[in-house]
Amino acid sequence: MLGASNTKAEAAPSSGSLFIPTAQAAGLQDNDTSDKKPFEYEVEGGDTVSGIAEKYNLNINTILWANNLTAKSIIRPGRKLVLLPVDGVLYTIKKGDTIGKVAALHESNTQKIMDYNDIADTTKIHAGDAIIIPDGKPLPPPAPKIAKNAQRQAGENMNNAPTTAVAPGSSAVTSLVWPTTTKNLSQGYSSSHRGFDIANGGKPPILAALSGTVEFAGESGDWGKTMVIRSDDGAIITRYSHASQLDVQAGQYVNAGDPIGIVGNTGHVHGKTGLHLDFRVYKNGVAVNPKSMLQ
Repeated sequence: MLGASNTKAEAAPSSGSLFIPTAQAAGLQDNDTSDKKPFEYEVEGGDTVSGIAEKYNLNINTILWANNLTAKSIIRPGRKLVLLPVDGVLYTIKKGDTIGKVAALHESNTQKIMDYNDIADTTKIHAGDAIIIPDGKPLPPPAPKIAKNAQRQAGENMNNAPTTAVAPGSSAVTSLVWPTTTKNLSQGYSSSHRGFDIANGGKPPILAALSGTVEFAGESGDWGKTMVIRSDDGAIITRYSHASQLDVQAGQYVNAGDPIGIVGNTGHVHGKTGLHLDFRVYKNGVAVNPKSMLQ
């Protein structure tokens, strides 16, 4: 257990956002064969948007909308695309939003949104929650502002000179610490397994991959003993599952590299995986390949 001086009041998980901006790990729905959350796909040689859409049974527009592409856009090998598991749009809840308002704006259905995202109570949504709007359509782009004359336009350009800032939705976190003392992968990241299985029969400690707040620590169904940590800026969530022992609690702050548990095989573990850590990374609600961030 980490020092008590870092421990805050324990917070119990609650039902709500599928994408765990409030990090209720017990509500996660992904597993080795299916996933209700968006994920990152790396374009391969010969890929086309239409081919990717056919492979994942998606409408072409769903891929275009999620990645700010047009029908004329060219995708090159190595580019990372966000893919949704169903047709629709990915939306981040804003202050003052209601599910009904969001449904109307995106030409969807309130009940369909609630059912897909496992939202039992329409009041249990929070600014920053990322949800999928099944069969939804994106909002039209804002109309461009037309300056009355060239002089005013020039003045506006001077007054609106760019300043150094973190772009909306981005994160100050650029790298993660390996979450165990070994790098023995028994299963890597793919469209059917959106994380790393890191095997070690010696049951080594699990290490916090980043500094942040523990938002869940407990039993989580098939995932067994699980911990979820959110980065200080809120954009990155890391999840650690199948542990044999948890050494932190919800509300506690940890630093990158701190021991937080012990590798195990709790929950639903099958095949060759055995004693291992299932480690997953979510960036702004999207499952990403841990390889892209691990040191």
